[in-house]
Amino acid sequence: MNEVLERAMRSLPSQGRGGSWVSRRDRALLVLHGSAGLSYADMCDLTVADVTVIDTTARITTGNRTVRLTSDTDDVLCGPCALARWLRTLEMTLVYPDQRVPTAVITRSAPLAAQSPHVCEGTTRSSLALQQQTLLPQIDQWGLVTPAQPRRRPLPGAAPRKLPKQQRAQPDRHTHTRAQYLEAHTQRLLHNDQSATNTA
Repeated sequence: MNEVLERAMRSLPSQGRGGSWVSRRDRALLVLHGSAGLSYADMCDLTVADVTVIDTTARITTGNRTVRLTSDTDDVLCGPCALARWLRTLEMTLVYPDQRVPTAVITRSAPLAAQSPHVCEGTTRSSLALQQQTLLPQIDQWGLVTPAQPRRRPLPGAAPRKLPKQQRAQPDRHTHTRAQYLEAHTQRLLHNDQSATNTA
């Protein structure tokens, strides 16, 4: 693992309010790009079924190749553990439809340290109901973002956000494709840019 990737992995929070869905997803994102060497287009195409973790080895299958990652003795840097934790997080969305439950589980989990127990030992396979879902869905710190999911209400007294009339019917000129967004977000993580956005 190169120095830039290692620094980025160590800088991600793993406990408390900072240890949210976003940090778990970001750790998996860094592993897929930095350790597995996947392109951003390949990462966008991955489904949950394309990633399995068995006996400390992660297997990632893209359209044209299979990448295997082995465990690292330092759990903070362990790619299979990062992917296993992310798969388990997604699996909780099926077990607990109320996303406050997996959010609470993540927030209250023990801090990640070099000697943390390895979750990549044994087998991490996802249920059939989850396997065709995208591996990197749009999320924020509260969980999955879906068109039907009501977002958080503004604080009492907050003024509603209004766009100028001439902007309402125009598409956002700064909208990126999914792959472009993942690339920009990953580069912010690698350079420890604290302004990195939480939704991806």
